[in-house]
Amino acid sequence: MLPSDTKGRADETSFLAQTTVTMFPAELRRPLGKGAQVFAQGDAVTSISLVQSGAISLTRCNADGKEINVAFLGAGDFFGEEALFGRPLRDTTAICIGAGTIFVVSPELFGAEVRSDPGLPMRLASNLSLRFDQVTQTVEDLAFANVEARLLMLFDRLANRYGIAHSDGVAVRLRLTHAQIGVFVGSTRETVSGHLASLIRRQRIRLEGPYYVLLYEDSVTSEYAAPRRA
Repeated sequence: MLPSDTKGRADETSFLAQTTVTMFPAELRRPLGKGAQVFAQGDAVTSISLVQSGAISLTRCNADGKEINVAFLGAGDFFGEEALFGRPLRDTTAICIGAGTIFVVSPELFGAEVRSDPGLPMRLASNLSLRFDQVTQTVEDLAFANVEARLLMLFDRLANRYGIAHSDGVAVRLRLTHAQIGVFVGSTRETVSGHLASLIRRQRIRLEGPYYVLLYEDSVTSEYAAPRRA
């Protein structure tokens, strides 16, 4: 059973997703398969998107060409907010990492909705604040943590965002390749493969089919975590 605070977050996410459904016409819905690209860094800005279901990763390439994950998004989240501030080009690349549906909305239509829904600007501000927190945490992880620690913190964040309660941990219900995980933690596929194998051998995480399970004892900051067993 999920803890009550987790259920509250799930209820809020469900509410935001349902609000998205009623906010915009059905013809603006866009189904996405895993691996689909919504837009790329440097593309012209033409719309803002809202997640109804599934999972989206936002990445950014630095001046050296290194790709870094800056946010994980799910139901009820907004992205592509450059459209609201008159920026001509995309700052990030948006990739679907868990099949779902988004709404792709013109800045004009979104602006009209903001004017008619007084609560929408606050939800957008909250969304952007959480995004900033994710970026800050990513920068700290890359600066101060080794690859193994970054992997555990990554799975912890994914568990809090996309996790499903498991008998002895939280299952991250995303099919992630080692190359994708490498981007998320700022490392190479080969290095990630070696550290994941080590974490599995030492029972820090477990692989069940295509999904990883973050064990309670090794959760770093997860709200799902139970007290460490003696």
